[in-house]
Amino acid sequence: MGEADMSTQFDDPQARKDFRKSLMGLGYEEVKYRLAAKKYGAEKAALVEIWLDDFANGRLVAEELADLSERISALRSKFVKGDNLTGMFLRTDDSAKFERLFVEASELLRENFGPDSGYYRSLETSYSNGTGGWLGGPSFACVTEISEILMGASERIARRKAPKATVDSSSKTETTYISPKRIDELKQLNSETIDFAKLIRLCEELNSAYSSDCFFSVAMIARSIIDHVPAAFGKNTFNDVTNHHGSRSFKKSMEHLHVSLRNIADSYLHEGMRKKEALPNANQVDVRRELDVLLAELVRLN
Repeated sequence: MGEADMSTQFDDPQARKDFRKSLMGLGYEEVKYRLAAKKYGAEKAALVEIWLDDFANGRLVAEELADLSERISALRSKFVKGDNLTGMFLRTDDSAKFERLFVEASELLRENFGPDSGYYRSLETSYSNGTGGWLGGPSFACVTEISEILMGASERIARRKAPKATVDSSSKTETTYISPKRIDELKQLNSETIDFAKLIRLCEELNSAYSSDCFFSVAMIARSIIDHVPAAFGKNTFNDVTNHHGSRSFKKSMEHLHVSLRNIADSYLHEGMRKKEALPNANQVDVRRELDVLLAELVRLN
């Protein structure tokens, strides 16, 4: 499908909604990697950037709650009219679907509002009072109340003011990007044809930037390293290293390092000013494993 067709497709709100759901199925980290690797066309990439920003700011939770509200509300048309004793009830399959949706909704409210919030308490009370009757399933009123509670929670989240772009270092659990032991190994190398002084200094400055949460600098210095090392492998470019050196697993690691890091760094270096920015965090610039594989191979060869 061409970009023009894709643009037409995404003019449809339902198409955009379905695409965003597909991104949720992939997960944040995978979507972020695919965007950095330029696996999306221009139209999709624009939607993906919005989705990533919404994910980081919690607005996707509002979408999930609204979707659950609509799906639970749709069950009202599934009620069957019984006799004077049973009243209106859901058949077994529909009742089981309600239970599954309720559990998802309950977990979302607990995680995002806390167990003492009014939304969570109201949800649990409605469920407790509206289920377990003659046939064990939810009453019509219970389904209606829970749908409204979820929609209210969704609107509450949607009204929250989006936070200003800030550096997120909450996921960073270590203060060094490159192992000091690996840097010491580089310092022990002795070659008549290659001087490792610049590489060592780049590694040290990379650690300094990472420890200070300077994530723009981390990406740029890491890219400088992969541009600097090909000669040590007897190659002209890092693309040559990726394609023509080492085992299959080494090539796979280098391919990820080459594509992901280069695209991330390029976006930082060449992206112009925009109306709204989402600043990088520790996760976004994390290619430590692949970079260590690269440096370990240099130590092995020399």
